[in-house]
Amino acid sequence: MFIETRNPDAITEQLSKANKSGEEVVIHYSCLDCGDEQVTDFIEIDDNMLSQWIKGQEIMVSYECTSCAVKTLYLDLDNINGFETK
Repeated sequence: MFIETRNPDAITEQLSKANKSGEEVVIHYSCLDCGDEQVTDFIEIDDNMLSQWIKGQEIMVSYECTSCAVKTLYLDLDNINGFETK
């Protein structure tokens, strides 16, 4: 199920829910350079990622854009478009 959101509280809720349940998520995000929508593989949100997100720290996880090859941080509030769960 895809949940479209850019709301920080909704994102925190989804990350927390995935962390507690051990459920993997797919994060939809926009490439910083070309704006193309990208998706992660199914990933597990660990305690460290959740803690950094809640504290407002930059989370240094990125993927290379499939269109322009620029690396983009996918857990950056400016880039996130939503989540997909199994």
